[in-house]
Amino acid sequence: MAEVLGQRSAASERFVTFTFGTFHTVIFIVSAVLVLHLTDALVGLLTGLNTLTGLALFAALWATTTWSTGRAIRGVGGPILATRTPVGAVVTRAARSGGLNGVLFLAAAAVILAVSALLTGQGDSIGVFILGGLFVVLVGILAGVTIGAILGVVFAAIDLVHIWAVGRLVGTSTQPQA
Repeated sequence: MAEVLGQRSAASERFVTFTFGTFHTVIFIVSAVLVLHLTDALVGLLTGLNTLTGLALFAALWATTTWSTGRAIRGVGGPILATRTPVGAVVTRAARSGGLNGVLFLAAAAVILAVSALLTGQGDSIGVFILGGLFVVLVGILAGVTIGAILGVVFAAIDLVHIWAVGRLVGTSTQPQA
């Protein structure tokens, strides 16, 4: 496939990273909103969230996801050559990058929500932030790493299917190694 697509440049690598990172972010958000809607939890969540905070949370998720996607791609030879990399290496790198993404987004979300609460006058007690911070540190990091790693592997599998499909469309063989 690399022969058909030609030499990759840094710009094409950034474009593919941007594309995969944006795809991962949007699919995650759409899935989360759908689950929250089906469980009737969406209304309660949205009533406590203003537009600016929601936009900041989305931007933080997009930024951390795109950055971690770039790390995963860079670590396994890039998305175009990823199917020539052993699948175990792809899964390992995706799990590590996904776990890091979970922790980074959790930290960013904690800061964004704390600043939002302070700016909107809802942060009356510093004790709430301290207890919340302890919860994030003790429980949140473990949850962020676990969920991020699982999602990283799931998205890596989806990406490999996309890469395989592109290879089939352009008429090249892109079979993953075992």
